[in-house]
Amino acid sequence: MEQRAEYLLQFKDDVLFAHGGCHIFAQVLHRLTGFPLVAIRNDTGRHNHVACVPEKLFILDVYGWWSQRSYIEEEGRDLGIRFYPLRLDELEQKYVLEDGQGFYAHPDFVGPASNRANKWIATYSDYFDGSKKCPIPGHSRIKSSTNATLTSIFG
Repeated sequence: MEQRAEYLLQFKDDVLFAHGGCHIFAQVLHRLTGFPLVAIRNDTGRHNHVACVPEKLFILDVYGWWSQRSYIEEEGRDLGIRFYPLRLDELEQKYVLEDGQGFYAHPDFVGPASNRANKWIATYSDYFDGSKKCPIPGHSRIKSSTNATLTSIFG
């Protein structure tokens, strides 16, 4: 197995799909639900996340439903976070097979990560089918990471 894939796949699902595999989770969720994709970024490029938009002004990611406002509050108001519509083909154009700029998508990573995303969505189906429009209890956003952790995940 490719080294970076092996490294990322060692993380728990909620960490993997928030930091390093959000694009895989969003793509799987998009294909299952048809919800549009959204790129969530800030001006510095330090915050770069992909999720789905189940309703206007809401996002849906590994942690469940969030209003855009509550997402910004959870992540930090001072980050300058913005939301951009994203087509699947635009996301796939940003895929890379090794460390560097873009979303990591080596086949050794995509297959296992997609399987794990499908299992997560099935486990918490009420939070992804719209029955429960709220964050998933017991799984909170990681509010900060050390530079060493970010460097190890994103290269």
